Order: sequence, then structure tokens, then C-alpha cells
Amino acid sequence: MKNERPQITELLVANGLDKVAARVLACFADDDDELTQVDMEIKARLRQPEVSIGTSYLIERGWLACRKRRKDEGRGRPINLYRLTMPMRDIVSEIVRERTREIDRQQELAEELLQAVA
Repeated sequence: MKNERPQITELLVANGLDKVAARVLACFADDDDELTQVDMEIKARLRQPEVSIGTSYLIERGWLACRKRRKDEGRGRPINLYRLTMPMRDIVSEIVRERTREIDRQQELAEELLQAVA
């Protein structure tokens, strides 16, 4: 059960997303997937602390939600289930818009520099 979306991970990273967050995000093959921490560790080939960092970032951005489910036995810690809060396409569109703004700003700065030395 490995992460079959390495190209998506690479493209997310190339567009400014942190590598760990990109690997966690790429675990969600379908918009309605609901994954546990362990599912993501296996799919993304990450350790538990890395998945926690990635999920925290994605939750902070509003792209991932977490709900707790009690174990069937009713004892022990509950299991956290994670799911996307919006379709992957919308998340990617947001990333692309942010990246485009960054590129536009860098272009403006480059033009200002050229004018400053002209």
C-alpha cells in the first residue's frame, strides 16, 4: 500500500508545498478518503512524527479535518481519522494561485532592480 502518486508529490513540492505535507496530501487518492495516521505512514512511507507534522500543517491550512473514533473494544486511545475538507482540485488551485502571486511579485522585484541600475 505505497503512495502511488509520486508525480503529484513532486509537483506539489515544486509549487512550494513542504515535502512532508505534500507526501501526506498525496495519500488522499479520492476526495472522500478517510485515512488513519497509520494509513498515511504506510502510503507516504513516513514516520509517525513526520505524518503528525504534515497533518498539522494541512489542518492549519484548512485542507484537512480530523475526527476521533473510539476503538471497537471501547478501551485505549481513540483513532484519529483524517479527510480532505475540500476536493483535491480546489486545494491544488489554491496552491497554484499562491505560487502565481509569488512569481508575479518576484518578477516585479526583478523589474525594479533593472530600473534601479539603468
